[in-house]
Amino acid sequence: MIPRQLSTAILIASLLSAAGCNSSGSSSPIVANDSLFDTTLPVGNSSQNDELAPSSENDTPVNAPDLITGSAVSALRLDTGYPSLLLSLAGYQLENLAEDVRLIGDLATISAISSTALEDGTYSVEDQGRTVDLPVTRTLYACELGGELTLELAQITMNDLFYSRGSLFTQYIFDQCRLEAEQGEKILDGTLQTMVNDIAGRHFTIKGKQANWTAFSWVDGTGDTIVADAMLDINEFSSFNYEISRQVQISNYSKATDDMIIERVSDASFEQSSSINASQSEQEYAMNVQGRVVDQSGIGVLINTGTPYFRRELLRETASEAIPFTGQLTMNSDDGSELLLTATETGSESTELAVDVVYQDKNGQTSTQNAQKLVNLPFYGVPLIH
Repeated sequence: MIPRQLSTAILIASLLSAAGCNSSGSSSPIVANDSLFDTTLPVGNSSQNDELAPSSENDTPVNAPDLITGSAVSALRLDTGYPSLLLSLAGYQLENLAEDVRLIGDLATISAISSTALEDGTYSVEDQGRTVDLPVTRTLYACELGGELTLELAQITMNDLFYSRGSLFTQYIFDQCRLEAEQGEKILDGTLQTMVNDIAGRHFTIKGKQANWTAFSWVDGTGDTIVADAMLDINEFSSFNYEISRQVQISNYSKATDDMIIERVSDASFEQSSSINASQSEQEYAMNVQGRVVDQSGIGVLINTGTPYFRRELLRETASEAIPFTGQLTMNSDDGSELLLTATETGSESTELAVDVVYQDKNGQTSTQNAQKLVNLPFYGVPLIH
């Protein structure tokens, strides 16, 4: 089996019970596998990272409860609740779920009543224009209260004179895996697959983190239920130029407590990118989203960038032309209320992204707020508390 840094059973159990499966990021090398999704800012110098973020506050953690619950209010009001709805659509809860599942998976392997080595498999990756087949170690664990977990691991480490690569593939296949919980038991089913890449060449670095959930469900003894069919892909390229992107596809994600919906996201896609050219003279930002979000109010909201957001900012004089922040996002609620977020310029030296907010409530009353700062949507998620 590929070596991994695992905590002791007592430490894992205490983490799961004390923090509710909360996990923290790590900037350690990926081969240490301290964190599937570290929460450090993009690679490069700090000033460049600040420029790439959609807000100058990209290094300020987003309110964790908002990321979990969508809008943390009992009644839906789009003009104040829309930031939380966008955060749900961006899929930060998926990064936290990946960390939780990793801890649960480690606990399942340690507490298993038996384990069986299965025939090795293969996982193919592209490397320097060629396909490399990685051997996959596969182990079947009998979960402590019933059901099974198949854990698949593959790792590649290359260290040449001008090239290095570390890649880690992990797949958890739960089949009604039942584990002890503080109250009753937790039952996991379905698949989580993750891939982490850390590549460096003579004049470039590439970092990538992907996760895929297929027919995944988690039922806890407290009545909490999480269901996920989704994909998350974060890619980062740094050389003379710099590019970073976040892509999320959510067919279905829901979190409920005793049949009461806390958050539900469906038929959703989120695409965000930012780049600085090789001459460091211009920066581009783009965002395109769509999907349906239901928060604790139980009211569904359709979200769509009819015109994707885009801006080209000149960092110094260049032959290119600046393109002011443009685009428009609409939200239509099941209760009849509507929201329009139209890109605008602040008219100051600030580089923050701003929108004009036009809100019409379910009774037809309209209000307008001009040049409001667009919610900060980091490319990397933050640890969440729940």
